[in-house]
Amino acid sequence: MLKLLFLFLIASLTQNVLGQNFEGKITYKISCISNLKDYSDGQVCSGVPLTQDYFIKNGDYKFVFSDSSDYQWMLYVNKENKIYNKMSWSDTIYWKDGTEIIDTILKVEIIEKAAKICGLQCDEIIFICKDEIHKFYYNTQISVDKNIFINHKYGNLYDFYKKSNSLVLKEIVENKYLTIESCATEIKRMKIDEEFFKLPPTSIISKSPY
Repeated sequence: MLKLLFLFLIASLTQNVLGQNFEGKITYKISCISNLKDYSDGQVCSGVPLTQDYFIKNGDYKFVFSDSSDYQWMLYVNKENKIYNKMSWSDTIYWKDGTEIIDTILKVEIIEKAAKICGLQCDEIIFICKDEIHKFYYNTQISVDKNIFINHKYGNLYDFYKKSNSLVLKEIVENKYLTIESCATEIKRMKIDEEFFKLPPTSIISKSPY
């Protein structure tokens, strides 16, 4: 179920978008490279989408992967603190608890003016973790109410908010298998119907075994 694990890794990226009052869509470009010398990028990153659209309204968010044959969507329901995902090869929607910690932060570094993204000068926070390095790029003009996501431990989301009080415009995860990057390319304010963040009524739902 390596593809399912990739889905959770991709969706741990850019879950921190444009603040408590922002409602709309953010488009991200995704890149992935292999860190295994005996395996090509294509082998390690098979099925990883090139782009993703991220929709957010209040504390709920949804990823839609439009150019992948494997990944369809991922949904976070704030009141449940659950992350749901849908793969094309399964009728089942799998969920994870948002309190799950997937890696332990050992050290934190901050680099000012590390990159310019979407016309904004961004600082960088680096989480050096037990199994990976997690980099976040942000601008303090794009703030967030960290208390909305106080129980969202997955992907080190709340840990990042505590340090930055801001949202992510670019994110990089490096581990022994691969390096995957997600970078914002477009920000669009728009009204979104609350129905968009609800699960299909006839869904088959199961806790993720991974």
